[in-house]
Amino acid sequence: MSIQYAGGTNVNTTFTGAVKNDILTAVFSNFVTAGMSVVSGITPSTVTMTIASPCVVSLTAHGLADGTRIVFSTTGALPTGITANTVYFVKSPLTNSFNVATTSGGTAINTSGSQSGVHTMNSEILFQTATTPQGFALRYRFRDNAGTCVQASIESTDGSKVGGNGANNGASLLPGLAKVWRLIANKYQFCMFVPGDYNVSREFVLGSCPYVFSFTPAIANIGFLVTNTINDTNTSNPFASNWRYSLTSGNAVLGNCQMLYNTSIWENANQTNWNNANGWPALLVPFGGNSFSTVASTTRYSNGDDITGDALVCWGLTTYSDESQIRGQLWDALIIADAFMGDTTTSFDTHNWIAVTSATTSSTKLVLFLVAP
Repeated sequence: MSIQYAGGTNVNTTFTGAVKNDILTAVFSNFVTAGMSVVSGITPSTVTMTIASPCVVSLTAHGLADGTRIVFSTTGALPTGITANTVYFVKSPLTNSFNVATTSGGTAINTSGSQSGVHTMNSEILFQTATTPQGFALRYRFRDNAGTCVQASIESTDGSKVGGNGANNGASLLPGLAKVWRLIANKYQFCMFVPGDYNVSREFVLGSCPYVFSFTPAIANIGFLVTNTINDTNTSNPFASNWRYSLTSGNAVLGNCQMLYNTSIWENANQTNWNNANGWPALLVPFGGNSFSTVASTTRYSNGDDITGDALVCWGLTTYSDESQIRGQLWDALIIADAFMGDTTTSFDTHNWIAVTSATTSSTKLVLFLVAP
């Protein structure tokens, strides 16, 4: 095996995510730059709306489909009948306008009273990766569900296998005043985290349509999402899936995850405790570390070079209790068996790299690095 480079454009950027609009805007522009395509949705946009029966929302060439989830905010006051930070659905879209309803396909809302200020609309956004050389692609959905966070989830390209996207499902990405996020992406994969924070919930997500080996049996789909999220509001940090904190957390509370392989998709949501279960998502770490106490804890060659390993991803086929098997390999990634502070940068193999994991003690000398130009 060897490092699998995605090729194309690699994104490595930081942005201030003070509000949900900031996160959605940054994801939209940078995913497109990395080589992913937009299936549906738009970046947060300023809209106008009428006081009428029904209310008409105007946005030039919006491209939104009937039933798209949207959320409004304002610097002033929305008309009576529309409430800020509430989920609505696009109804009867025209080229430059649409009505809104409280349910998909429901009755169009009437508005009354008065309005003021500038109104902004967030729509859910669905991205699709480029197709890997092995013939696979994956979709990532980002959505403002009117909670405290932006939610992210995965689904198959044909829409038949869909991970949950709600207050208790997928990744929750928490905005905050002056909070800086880092976004690393290529055309198949992305990772988002807050620099300097390694043990803070709702601040890490990694999604990938991974490299698939030539000897893999014929499958229809593959992809996964790991987070340090329990739900939209829970501040506890689930160690076992927080690859910012550790790659060897052992049997601990697992954060939300979504695992897609062939015709099966399963997920953990809202703090399921998987003690003594082997099928939760993990990176294979076949050297050193506190999970291998019966073998030598070796991290270097005789010339002092660190041991490195491919970023091989394992999980159970249909549930967490299934046998964990290697499903694929992260793009633009490797594991180094040494102590590094998270966010450390280095250069080798003609690429620049950044440490995702913060492993600074002898018992956690396993660090995931990603290409970060």
